[in-house]
Amino acid sequence: MFQLKPGRLPSISVKNILFITRPEVELMDCIADNLHSEESQGHSASKEYQLIFVSRRSAVCEQRLKDKGVYGTLTSIDELPVDFFPLDSDVISMELDNVFKDLYVDNEISSLHQIAHGLMSLQSLYGIFPNNVVGKGRHARNVFELMTRMRRDIGVDCDPPMSPLFDTLMIIDRTVDLITPVVTQLTYEGQIDEFYGIKHNTVKLPGENFQASSHAGQSPRSDGSSVKSVVLNSAEELYADLRDKNFSAVGTALSRKAKAISAQ
Repeated sequence: MFQLKPGRLPSISVKNILFITRPEVELMDCIADNLHSEESQGHSASKEYQLIFVSRRSAVCEQRLKDKGVYGTLTSIDELPVDFFPLDSDVISMELDNVFKDLYVDNEISSLHQIAHGLMSLQSLYGIFPNNVVGKGRHARNVFELMTRMRRDIGVDCDPPMSPLFDTLMIIDRTVDLITPVVTQLTYEGQIDEFYGIKHNTVKLPGENFQASSHAGQSPRSDGSSVKSVVLNSAEELYADLRDKNFSAVGTALSRKAKAISAQ
């Protein structure tokens, strides 16, 4: 598996190449560049290229591929309806990084339909949301109305035969509070994000902070990797205890933990 980027594809001996991508026009330009490079090297005749959109097909993206002259090179185009990605035991995310820009800069509202569809998927698994639904903001109301319309179109007979596991649904438009995202984070996890950046629950740290185990009489040495990726979630007991604490309280918590380990 390789990350999608412009230029030549990695030199590997395979017959089928599968592109898995979000429906974004800029990414279609990358795919077109890849396919043009394959054609210039004479590889396109001996390989098959498939494209899968996550989580929905896009007519705009398909038109972009036609404009770039590579639409016919793709043997198939499909979609993979993945609405949510589990980031932790109690956190799921749609991982739609550009929603705010799409809505308030480009006036592109298709993401609202995807959000409503994701909420419908949750209801199909865990029961219908109760009447206790609250929202704040214009687009929060739009999402609720879209979800209600989808339920009406599907029909009540499609409701899952189970008691709902939800107590309340809260939908909050980001414009309700534009200040919080720019305020300095003071929790332990927030400080990691401020200094190194956390994306998809993963932080990339300088490789020199991780020293390979040394033998007697030898000084520790780096393992040669410039960057180390570390997954952050509640599976690690100590991190789960520290992540939401104010940074000023982290030292006390670590001292208490060290004493408990020493006493064992």
